[in-house]
Amino acid sequence: IPSLEVDSYSSLAKLCYHPHEWVLHYHAKLRGSRMAGVADGSLLYGSLAHRLFERFFTYNPRHDQVERWLQGTLDDLIEKEGAVLLEHGRGVDRQHVKTTLANALHALLEHLHTANVVQVQPEQDVARAFPGGELKGAVDLALVAENGTRAVLDAK
Repeated sequence: IPSLEVDSYSSLAKLCYHPHEWVLHYHAKLRGSRMAGVADGSLLYGSLAHRLFERFFTYNPRHDQVERWLQGTLDDLIEKEGAVLLEHGRGVDRQHVKTTLANALHALLEHLHTANVVQVQPEQDVARAFPGGELKGAVDLALVAENGTRAVLDAK
Protein backbone atom coordinates (compact mmCIF):
# COMPACT_ATOMS: atom_id res chain seq x y z
CA ILE A 1 0.00 0.00 0.00
CA PRO A 2 1.58 3.32 -0.98
CA SER A 3 2.18 5.97 1.64
CA LEU A 4 0.25 9.21 1.57
CA GLU A 5 1.64 12.19 -0.31
CA VAL A 6 1.12 14.37 2.76
CA ASP A 7 0.63 13.16 6.33
CA SER A 8 -0.89 14.82 9.36
CA TYR A 9 -0.34 14.01 13.01
CA SER A 10 -3.69 12.23 12.99
CA SER A 11 -2.86 10.09 9.98
CA LEU A 12 0.54 9.11 11.41
CA ALA A 13 -0.98 8.28 14.80
CA LYS A 14 -3.57 6.10 13.07
CA LEU A 15 -0.86 4.40 10.99
CA CYS A 16 1.32 3.67 14.04
CA TYR A 17 -1.33 2.65 16.56
CA HIS A 18 -4.21 1.36 14.42
CA PRO A 19 -2.84 0.44 10.98
CA HIS A 20 -6.02 -1.39 9.98
CA GLU A 21 -8.02 1.83 10.56
CA TRP A 22 -5.42 3.76 8.54
CA VAL A 23 -5.92 1.43 5.56
CA LEU A 24 -9.71 1.57 5.82
CA HIS A 25 -9.77 5.34 6.19
CA TYR A 26 -7.10 6.53 3.74
CA HIS A 27 -7.08 3.83 1.08
CA ALA A 28 -10.49 2.16 1.21
CA LYS A 29 -12.02 5.63 1.85
CA LEU A 30 -14.47 4.24 4.41
CA ARG A 31 -15.91 6.82 6.78
CA GLY A 32 -18.27 6.57 9.70
CA SER A 33 -21.62 8.20 9.25
CA ARG A 34 -21.90 11.75 10.53
CA MET A 35 -25.47 10.82 11.37
CA ALA A 36 -24.32 8.14 13.83
CA GLY A 37 -24.54 10.42 16.80
CA VAL A 38 -24.49 13.94 18.10
CA ALA A 39 -21.38 14.97 20.01
CA ASP A 40 -21.88 15.33 23.74
CA GLY A 41 -19.78 15.05 26.86
CA SER A 42 -16.04 15.64 26.64
CA LEU A 43 -15.97 15.59 22.84
CA LEU A 44 -18.54 18.40 22.69
CA TYR A 45 -16.93 20.36 25.53
CA GLY A 46 -13.51 20.14 23.88
CA SER A 47 -14.94 21.32 20.57
CA LEU A 48 -16.64 24.25 22.26
CA ALA A 49 -13.41 25.19 24.07
CA HIS A 50 -11.43 24.98 20.85
CA ARG A 51 -13.92 27.19 19.01
CA LEU A 52 -14.07 29.67 21.94
CA PHE A 53 -10.28 30.11 21.90
CA GLU A 54 -10.29 30.44 18.12
CA ARG A 55 -12.98 33.11 18.20
CA PHE A 56 -11.33 34.96 21.08
CA PHE A 57 -7.95 35.27 19.42
CA THR A 58 -9.52 36.11 16.05
CA TYR A 59 -11.71 38.86 17.52
CA ASN A 60 -9.25 39.77 20.33
CA PRO A 61 -11.55 41.96 22.45
CA ARG A 62 -10.09 44.73 24.62
CA HIS A 63 -9.46 43.81 28.25
CA ASP A 64 -12.50 45.79 29.45
CA GLN A 65 -14.77 44.00 26.94
CA VAL A 66 -13.79 40.40 27.68
CA GLU A 67 -16.62 39.53 30.08
CA ARG A 68 -19.38 40.94 27.86
CA TRP A 69 -17.81 39.31 24.78
CA LEU A 70 -17.47 36.01 26.61
CA GLN A 71 -21.10 35.81 27.73
CA GLY A 72 -22.47 36.60 24.26
CA THR A 73 -20.03 34.25 22.57
CA LEU A 74 -20.72 31.34 24.93
CA ASP A 75 -24.47 31.67 24.34
CA ASP A 76 -23.90 31.82 20.57
CA LEU A 77 -21.55 28.81 20.59
CA ILE A 78 -23.95 26.69 22.58
CA GLU A 79 -26.84 27.65 20.34
CA LYS A 80 -24.92 26.89 17.12
CA GLU A 81 -22.55 24.08 18.10
CA GLY A 82 -23.79 22.68 21.39
CA ALA A 83 -27.53 22.62 20.94
CA VAL A 84 -27.86 19.40 22.97
CA LEU A 85 -27.12 21.59 26.00
CA LEU A 86 -30.33 23.53 25.25
CA GLU A 87 -32.48 20.43 25.72
CA HIS A 88 -34.96 20.33 28.58
CA GLY A 89 -33.22 19.22 31.78
CA ARG A 90 -29.72 20.24 30.64
CA GLY A 91 -29.63 23.66 32.34
CA VAL A 92 -27.14 22.58 35.00
CA ASP A 93 -24.87 20.99 32.37
CA ARG A 94 -25.12 24.11 30.22
CA GLN A 95 -24.20 26.41 33.10
CA HIS A 96 -21.35 24.11 34.15
CA VAL A 97 -19.94 24.12 30.61
CA LYS A 98 -20.23 27.92 30.35
CA THR A 99 -18.48 28.41 33.71
CA THR A 100 -15.75 25.88 32.87
CA LEU A 101 -15.09 27.44 29.46
CA ALA A 102 -14.98 30.97 30.91
CA ASN A 103 -12.55 29.81 33.62
CA ALA A 104 -10.43 28.01 31.01
CA LEU A 105 -10.16 31.15 28.87
CA HIS A 106 -9.21 33.27 31.89
CA ALA A 107 -6.60 30.70 32.96
CA LEU A 108 -5.17 30.55 29.43
CA LEU A 109 -4.94 34.35 29.28
CA GLU A 110 -3.16 34.40 32.64
CA HIS A 111 -0.65 31.76 31.48
CA LEU A 112 0.00 33.66 28.26
CA HIS A 113 0.53 36.87 30.23
CA THR A 114 2.92 35.13 32.65
CA ALA A 115 4.87 33.71 29.69
CA ASN A 116 5.12 37.21 28.14
CA VAL A 117 3.30 36.09 25.00
CA VAL A 118 2.77 39.09 22.73
CA GLN A 119 1.21 37.43 19.69
CA VAL A 120 -1.34 34.63 19.37
CA GLN A 121 -2.58 33.41 16.01
CA PRO A 122 -5.36 30.81 15.92
CA GLU A 123 -5.66 28.01 13.36
CA GLN A 124 -2.39 28.37 11.49
CA ASP A 125 -1.78 25.90 8.67
CA VAL A 126 1.76 24.52 8.82
CA ALA A 127 3.75 22.07 6.72
CA ARG A 128 7.20 20.63 7.33
CA ALA A 129 9.32 17.96 5.73
CA PHE A 130 10.32 14.94 7.81
CA PRO A 131 12.15 11.72 6.88
CA GLY A 132 8.85 10.03 5.95
CA GLY A 133 7.63 12.79 3.63
CA GLU A 134 5.67 15.93 4.39
CA LEU A 135 3.67 16.61 7.53
CA LYS A 136 0.74 19.05 7.29
CA GLY A 137 -1.72 20.19 9.86
CA ALA A 138 -3.31 23.11 11.65
CA VAL A 139 -1.83 24.56 14.80
CA ASP A 140 -4.55 25.53 17.27
CA LEU A 141 -2.63 28.52 18.63
CA ALA A 142 0.73 29.79 17.36
CA LEU A 143 2.43 31.85 20.08
CA VAL A 144 5.26 34.37 20.01
CA ALA A 145 6.79 35.58 23.29
CA GLU A 146 8.29 39.00 23.90
CA ASN A 147 11.82 37.58 23.51
CA GLY A 148 10.95 36.08 20.09
CA THR A 149 10.50 32.51 21.32
CA ARG A 150 7.86 30.67 19.30
CA ALA A 151 5.60 27.89 20.53
CA VAL A 152 2.44 26.08 19.56
CA LEU A 153 -0.47 25.23 21.81
CA ASP A 154 -2.82 22.35 21.14
CA ALA A 155 -6.14 23.19 22.76
CA LYS A 156 -7.59 20.08 24.40
